[in-house]
Amino acid sequence: MIKNRPKRLCSAVYQAAGTGSPPTAPRPGGSGRKPLSYTLCRKGICIVKTTKYFQSLKIRPDRSGIKDEWIMHVIEHPEREYVQADGRLRRWAKIEEAGGKYLRVILLPDKETIHNAFFDRGYKP
Repeated sequence: MIKNRPKRLCSAVYQAAGTGSPPTAPRPGGSGRKPLSYTLCRKGICIVKTTKYFQSLKIRPDRSGIKDEWIMHVIEHPEREYVQADGRLRRWAKIEEAGGKYLRVILLPDKETIHNAFFDRGYKP
């Protein structure tokens, strides 16, 4: 779990409670606001923010095998980090449980919202 972050309810809890939708975040470049979703939940409490794009990728067959714990490991203990020109962060870490493959996680410039996660076949440590 990311330290010093208030726990947030996932979007399903927001909708069930009738309190509307989850908060939004500014888009890079100031072009409106992007809706955020909350996944990677445990017992109704979510530990990180994700984009709708990430949620749509998570259900794909080639990405469904990526465990939430692995994503959190990469975020909290990256072996390498690279800042893209648009401000997004790429983080890599080796996942022994996945046969020693390297998982790449892309975070938005706020350094806490997950945008993408996949095994990077071209990564060279």
